[in-house]
Amino acid sequence: MPSWFKGFRQQSLLGIDIGTTGIKLVELARKGKQYELLSFAVVPYTNGQMIDPMLPEEEVVISTLQEAVKIAGCQSRRGAIAVNSASVISRVVEVPVDAIGDEIEQSIRDQADQIIPYSLDDVILDYSALDQEPRNGLQSMFLVAARRDQVETQERLLLAAGLECRLIDVDTFAIGRSLQYSLAAQQQRPAEGLIMLLDIGAMRSVLYAFDGERVVYSREHDFGDHQLRQPPVTNPFEYEEYGESSSPASGAMNEAERYQQLLGHQLERALELFAEAQPDSLIGCLVLAGGGACQKGLTPALSKHLQLKVVQANPLAGVKRPGKLDAELQQRAPSLMTACGLAMRVGQEWGG
Repeated sequence: MPSWFKGFRQQSLLGIDIGTTGIKLVELARKGKQYELLSFAVVPYTNGQMIDPMLPEEEVVISTLQEAVKIAGCQSRRGAIAVNSASVISRVVEVPVDAIGDEIEQSIRDQADQIIPYSLDDVILDYSALDQEPRNGLQSMFLVAARRDQVETQERLLLAAGLECRLIDVDTFAIGRSLQYSLAAQQQRPAEGLIMLLDIGAMRSVLYAFDGERVVYSREHDFGDHQLRQPPVTNPFEYEEYGESSSPASGAMNEAERYQQLLGHQLERALELFAEAQPDSLIGCLVLAGGGACQKGLTPALSKHLQLKVVQANPLAGVKRPGKLDAELQQRAPSLMTACGLAMRVGQEWGG
């Protein structure tokens, strides 16, 4: 998409999500608490390629990212990108409340050395104070340790595409940020209970439980949009569900209805595993995100199947944007959670 606000010169940030099937890019500016969409693009890899985002084919990613920037007509070259949470360890640690400067860093490094199962030379540490009152002379700090090779790969990709790497985040932090902003904008935040989010990728899906912006549960599942769309004869989940005989109703279902049914069964099992892991947890609502959540009619069908409030993710809810793009953004929105959450860090980049 071209940039629609040519006269707008406020500082902006590109949120870049390197996915399995392509790249999602969102450019946001911020004025007070109001975000404004300047440009966006969703560009698949050439020839329908699929890649492992943790081990990307760099030439493919770089050329696709350059094309996304060109299509979007971005005003900025300041980029934010995320490492996969699978390569990250996060913990709450405590430091003496009267510690300053190097004392804080040394205390955190000492604790990290006990927590992280590999050399500190192989990770990059970051930390921030939690908004909590000190207890017993100790201040709680949130520690994040990311694998150095993953961070350096993400930075190298942006630089090779002609962009500045101004911020590296964690994908789940970006998702949590855009999730909370969008639910508040749509007044859909549940009064109580955890917010479950199913990120339906091309080959895998991840079920998260969020308490605010904090992930309290995550589990990857071996079903994705690609498998769910396979025809009944070859669909592994339909075989798993009904054995060698096809579903008694499959012949009467259209493709969308079959997709909804298979996803409903897989999601039901995923929620059962969550209930086993956290039997006392209350679910407030379920949010569908990712490319597989973009089809119409999915949320009411799953809500009925699961007897649970189900909503479609829309990270651009509450974001100022051109009305003429509402139809396209509505279709794309569930797949833009990570990119939007990264772009929402505008104004917090390294170097200001």
